Amino acid sequence: MLAVLPFQNMSNDPAQEYFSDGLTEETITDLGQLSPEHLGVVARTSAMVYKHTNKSISQIGRELGVDYILEGSVRREGGKARVSAQLIRTSDQTHLWAQNYQRELHDLLQVENELGTAIARQVQGNLTQRQQFDLSKDRTMDPEAYDLYLKGRFYRNQPNPDAIKESVGYFQRAITKDPDFALAYVGLADAYNIGNIFGAYSAEESLPKAKVAATKALALDPSLAEAHAALAMEMSHYEFDFPGAQKEFERAIELNPNFALAHMQYSLSYLAPMGRMAEAVAENKKALELDPLSLTINALMATTYMLAGDYEKSEQQYRHTIAMDPNFPLGHLYFSFLLKITGRYDEGITENEKGEVLSGSSPEVAAAKAAIIREAFHKGGEKAAWQKDLELLMEKVDRPPQESPGIVASLYALSGDKDNAFKWLDRAYAEHDGMGSGSLKCDPGFKNLRSDPRFGAFLRRMGLPE
Repeated sequence: MLAVLPFQNMSNDPAQEYFSDGLTEETITDLGQLSPEHLGVVARTSAMVYKHTNKSISQIGRELGVDYILEGSVRREGGKARVSAQLIRTSDQTHLWAQNYQRELHDLLQVENELGTAIARQVQGNLTQRQQFDLSKDRTMDPEAYDLYLKGRFYRNQPNPDAIKESVGYFQRAITKDPDFALAYVGLADAYNIGNIFGAYSAEESLPKAKVAATKALALDPSLAEAHAALAMEMSHYEFDFPGAQKEFERAIELNPNFALAHMQYSLSYLAPMGRMAEAVAENKKALELDPLSLTINALMATTYMLAGDYEKSEQQYRHTIAMDPNFPLGHLYFSFLLKITGRYDEGITENEKGEVLSGSSPEVAAAKAAIIREAFHKGGEKAAWQKDLELLMEKVDRPPQESPGIVASLYALSGDKDNAFKWLDRAYAEHDGMGSGSLKCDPGFKNLRSDPRFGAFLRRMGLPE
C-alpha cells in the first residue's frame, strides 16, 4: 500500500493551495489508474487528513497501514511549476528514490506519469505492457484550462451546494478554453452527480447533463475510470438502467482497482439495489481499505450493514464513525435512523437533534423539533412519531433544496399510510429519484410495504429483482 501525502505549497501564496491540493489528487488518481501490480493507493480523503501534519512517516504508515509514502512539494512561478517528490519505505524510513521536476504547466500531467514510472520500478522492478501503454499517451493540455480544472476540483470536494455550483462554473470554463480536455468533462460529470446528492440540483436538472459530460469524456479517453463511474451513477440514479450501471462500474474498477469511490458507489448504487448484500458489504469494505479515514465511506459502510440486516455491525460502525469525528453531521443523522427502526426512538431523536445542529440548524430550532417528535412518540408510539416526522418534512418538501420523494415515501410507509407511500414512490419514479428509491428492496424504511402486491409491481417497473 502507498499513500501520497498532500504536496506542500511552496509558492508563499495561500491562494495557491488549490493548485497543490489538485496536483496531489491528480497524482493519486494517476497512480491508482496506472495500477502497479500488488500496489494499492490510499484515496485522497484519507491522504488529505495529513495536510500540514507534524506526524512522523512511521506514525502515518502505522495509522494508514501503508508500506510506502510519497511526499513532495510544488512551487508555481508564472507559467512553470517545480515539483519535488521522494518515495519513503515506512518500515525503516529509507528514502528509496527522489526527484525534482521543472516543467511548463502544459506538461504537468507528464510529471505524474514520470512519478508512476519511478514508483512502479521501485516496487515491482519493471513496467507491465499495460503500464507502458498508459504512460505513452500524450498528456499535454492548455495551462489555463488545467488551472480552471484544478479550481473546479477544489470546490467540488467541498460538500455544500454553493461550492458544488461554483465547481460547475470552473469546469465549464475549462471546457470552453480547451474543448478536448477529457478530465474537465469528468469533473463536470462528477459535479452534477454530487450536486444532485447534496441538493444543489434536482435529478432532472443535473443528471442528464452528467451523462452528456461523462459520455464526452469517454469519447475523448475511454481509459478514464472516473468517467465510467460517473456514467454508472447517472444510469443507476436517473435512468434505472441497472445492467448498464453494472457494466460501467465494473469497467471503472477494472481500469483503476484503487478507486475507492467506485467500490463504494458500486456497492450502494448497484449491488444493494439488486439485493446482493454480501457483495455490497465486500465492495464497501474494499472502499474502506483504500480510504480508511473517509468519514463518508465509514458512515456508508454502516449503512450497508444496515441494508444487509446486520444491525449490530451497523451500530458499531456508526459509533466508530462518530468517534472519528463527533462533529460529522451525517454520522449522527444516519445513526438516528438505525436507532429508530430498531425500536430505540428516544435515542434516535437525540441523535437526529445533534445532526441537525451540526448541519446548520440553530440549537433552539433543533431542540423544539425534537421536543415535538418526542411528545408524539410518548403519546402515540413509533407510528405517531414517524407521522410527526413526516408532517415537519412536508412543510419544506417542495422548497429548495428539494427533499427526495423516495424519503417522503419511506416516512409514509413507516407511519402506516401505504396508499400515500405508493403515491410518492410513483412520484420518485417520475422524477428519476434513484437516490431515495433505488435501494427500496432492502431498505428497512419500506419494510411495511413488502407484503403489498403493489410493491412487487413497483420493483419490476424499476428493473429491480423481487
